[in-house]
Amino acid sequence: MHPSPRELFDHKLAGLASFIEAPTVLRAYDAGGILRQLLLDKQPLVDVVNRNRVRLRFKVNVFPPEIFQEMAEQHTIAILGPGLSPAHSSFGVGTVLLSRDKFFAQPVVQTAWHRVTVKNIMSWSANKAGGIHFDVKGDDTTDLFNRFMRTGETEEASAFGSTMVAISEIVLAACQPVLRMS
Repeated sequence: MHPSPRELFDHKLAGLASFIEAPTVLRAYDAGGILRQLLLDKQPLVDVVNRNRVRLRFKVNVFPPEIFQEMAEQHTIAILGPGLSPAHSSFGVGTVLLSRDKFFAQPVVQTAWHRVTVKNIMSWSANKAGGIHFDVKGDDTTDLFNRFMRTGETEEASAFGSTMVAISEIVLAACQPVLRMS
């Protein structure tokens, strides 16, 4: 016997909430697996339980354009993921509600030459780094994360972990209308 889609949906959202309350780097990979099941699978769990077809909207911070201009001019790296969630930070520019696809396209790491998106980090953490699957073979995404996000990483201060918390907060908030309607 397996759970109903609604029971599984509630359980997965509770898992995200638990991760947000007590994040660790290893739990961030688990959160990636949950996010994949909720939003990225061939049949995303949120779509299965969303019988009323409530439109998901993902509320994110708007980054000041100067960040991107300076990054291009100075050839620096911008770790943007932790700043995506309005729950913990604000840049004075406001917030915007995005569709799923536009949320997936938001950058979490950006350099003058590389861009890693919300979808990239969710897929990588679930499919390569242990959230659902663990793949020992390297690839371009793993190389980028190791090069850019692991600098100075500790269990207490993790760009990857903070990014996954921010994404989880945004997804949890976006799913609330589905919880109320179904």
